[in-house]
Amino acid sequence: QVTPENAGKWGSVEPTARGTRNWSALDAIYAYTEDHDIIFKQHAFVWGSQQPSNAGILQEADVKSWMNEFCSRYPNTRLIDVVNEPP
Repeated sequence: QVTPENAGKWGSVEPTARGTRNWSALDAIYAYTEDHDIIFKQHAFVWGSQQPSNAGILQEADVKSWMNEFCSRYPNTRLIDVVNEPP
């Protein structure tokens, strides 16, 4: 199993500009797991302060957008920690 740790956190993929996501680190990790038949685990969709820096109070629509885009992009993700240490 491979878990991308901070590279998979929302705030790492979308550090500041809302809606501007940089998937390059996660793409590389996911591709490696696919190429080597290794389970990919997402940790975690929502974790304390590791959301985009200008997220403010999390809105349900924003969280859903983040989760839906992740799941569409990485469809073979087998394990997901959804919330860890809620904000």
